[in-house]
Amino acid sequence: MVFTKRRQADSENTDINKRHQIFLDKAAEIAKYSTMQQKHGAVVVYKNKIIGYGFNYMVNHLNDNNSIHAEVAAISQVFKNKTILGECDIYVVRIGPPRFNNCLKLSKPCEKCTKFINKYNIRCAYYSN
Repeated sequence: MVFTKRRQADSENTDINKRHQIFLDKAAEIAKYSTMQQKHGAVVVYKNKIIGYGFNYMVNHLNDNNSIHAEVAAISQVFKNKTILGECDIYVVRIGPPRFNNCLKLSKPCEKCTKFINKYNIRCAYYSN
């Protein structure tokens, strides 16, 4: 699995980069639903359409506080279509606080999320940096 950082648009790839930016922007919108201090959002894309999305959130399980990561939440929405996951991309972002205009921050998937992404053969992961 190759993780690809968001790149600046160049003249040859303007349409592709615009498409990536649209999906990164949508993931940023989704991240705003998180109630956690570090707000992450993710979208799963198949044939240029968003088919799953998620944000990080806390769960209480057996008296331990754990969080569900945005990548896991987004991919979990697509489980019923596991056969297409190998043709999907995932876009992951972390946004800063509103007082800083929700600017994008580094959101490289953690080790566990990377394994989860690889387990379901997601084609490519894009993240904010």
